[in-house]
Amino acid sequence: TAMKIEREAAALGLTHLFQTVSITKNFDGKDTSHLDYIDKKFIPVITEDGRDVPESSVMLEGMTKASEKGIVVSCHCEDVSLAKMAKPFRQRALELMEETGLSAWGYDEIDFDDEEISDKVNQIDLELTKANEILALAEDLATTRNIMIAKQAECHVHLAHVSTANAIMAIREVKNTVLDEDLCFFADEAVASYQAFEEEVPFVPAKKNDSGFAACGKLFNSLFGVDYTVAMVGSAIVIVLYTVTGGFKAVSTTDFIQSIVMSIALVAVLIYGIQTAGGMEAVIANAKALPGHLSLSDIYDVTTGSAMSYGGVIAIISTLAWGLGYFGMPHILLRFMAIEDENKLKLSRRVATVWVFIAMGAAIVIGVVGLGVTNAGVLEYLDNASSAETIMVRLAGVISEHGILTAILAGVILAGVLAATMSTADSQMLAAASSVSENIIGEFFGIKLDEKKKLVTARVAIVIIAILGVLFALDPNSSVFRIVSFAWAGFGGAFGALTLLSLFWKRTTLAGALAGMISGGAMVFIWKFAVKPIGGVFAIYELLPAFIVSFIFIVVVSLLTKTPDEDVIKEFEASKG
Repeated sequence: TAMKIEREAAALGLTHLFQTVSITKNFDGKDTSHLDYIDKKFIPVITEDGRDVPESSVMLEGMTKASEKGIVVSCHCEDVSLAKMAKPFRQRALELMEETGLSAWGYDEIDFDDEEISDKVNQIDLELTKANEILALAEDLATTRNIMIAKQAECHVHLAHVSTANAIMAIREVKNTVLDEDLCFFADEAVASYQAFEEEVPFVPAKKNDSGFAACGKLFNSLFGVDYTVAMVGSAIVIVLYTVTGGFKAVSTTDFIQSIVMSIALVAVLIYGIQTAGGMEAVIANAKALPGHLSLSDIYDVTTGSAMSYGGVIAIISTLAWGLGYFGMPHILLRFMAIEDENKLKLSRRVATVWVFIAMGAAIVIGVVGLGVTNAGVLEYLDNASSAETIMVRLAGVISEHGILTAILAGVILAGVLAATMSTADSQMLAAASSVSENIIGEFFGIKLDEKKKLVTARVAIVIIAILGVLFALDPNSSVFRIVSFAWAGFGGAFGALTLLSLFWKRTTLAGALAGMISGGAMVFIWKFAVKPIGGVFAIYELLPAFIVSFIFIVVVSLLTKTPDEDVIKEFEASKG
């Protein structure tokens, strides 16, 4: 069957397929006698398929036989006995999460001011740290062992899914010392940018770092070994330079290019993943087999293989409330405000809405496809949130193995990760700078500036904002995600309701708008620090109550104050028509 498929594939010129067999017979970890009868012409690679051979003597025997036949040995380096030792720590962390009421997505409901909850979160952190340390040791020892055995057997080896710093250093060292590739060739399949995520602890938001500059720093640190701080500051300088020199046009142009790169990355990973998983039917079948599949109350827990509570109604409402923040995002609205022809607004709105569904849908499906790829044996099983977040990077690594062109495509995919960060950072800086020069200085303080002074003021504001961002991102382990979450609530609470009512209710007044912004912004702080700590039904994401309060204040105050001028009403009707 394999030879038939190979002939058909060769005739079409689409791919090269080769058969592999296990290192030990039936994966029993002991018997290598079947290797005596295989031929390199038909079996060029042997692998234990996602696991390691426990006994060193058996691995040496298998590599020696492979060396005699010129066959490559693909190794998944992990000491099985040590890996088992990590399981109790993970299990204990899960138990603590259940006791605390934390779920995979329940970060908004964590009350870090509660001493008991804070202690348990720290304990979860400790348990997972112990587990990760043991797993890293398991990989380091197995990698070193397999390298030494391969040198002894003079065998060609492929070390798959390398993910720890010590393992990578061991491979680099042996590559520098083993010069005769006829004797021993080491091809390491390092998980690109694994180290950019290795400090994150699954499910624990206190360790989450979502700063744009920090993400750039971590990515370059992982891919090229550049010092984190140098890479982060350098990335900030690049973003600031093209934002300051080119302004809105430069940001819009780069965002357009970056969106294309991100789209290519999504589509490429999606197509490759579906093909590798065995087709869309296999992907859907894998998803349906998961407990908690497409449930509104449960999610699938990869650690236990069972359904896990999403966190109840409060967690669901909190998560949905994140969507309200988009209405108050100035850097998103800027794109529509800058359209060259207002008659194209309806078309651009439809295009943007449809594309958001496509792009976001593709991003979600990639997670489901990723499971199908692991089930197909192409990737190791991703058993925690931290590793699952790297599915795009891991698939890019697999894609890069198929030649120069696919390696370039993999580079585009990794560039897509960087583009997502840059496009948000530059837009936010530009929007903030415009607010400083136009709204705060010009309108609020009434200071009249000519165009040149406005430009200088905006550029200074961008630099100051960038410096603040760099200071926040200096610590690669800093908890920036909670700050981002809080800022998102502030934008949505202060401006979200106002944006909607300004567009769809002509009775909105200036007094109502000011009341809505002030009340919504204040409620974010009040709910976050005074109401939310009460817990229970009050432990909801602060954006939702702030949005509601802002909406009520705008309506009530607008009705109690003078109707907008006739010119304003006419402008509203004209724009609506």
